[in-house]
Amino acid sequence: MNEYEELPEVARNYNVNTIEKYNFNSERIKGLYCDDCIALNSSISTTLSKLIQAHKARLPV
Repeated sequence: MNEYEELPEVARNYNVNTIEKYNFNSERIKGLYCDDCIALNSSISTTLSKLIQAHKARLPV
């Protein structure tokens, strides 16, 4: 398992839910964090989504 695959588990350990590949109405939205939930746009690359997820949850990368 690589680091990107481990991040959803790390997020769960912090009680943060992750929704990967969410279809936002705008391509400009890369990801959102609200109420302990992270939603990542389905159009972004793995590297970018990994960084967004880690940053938004303020988890160690």
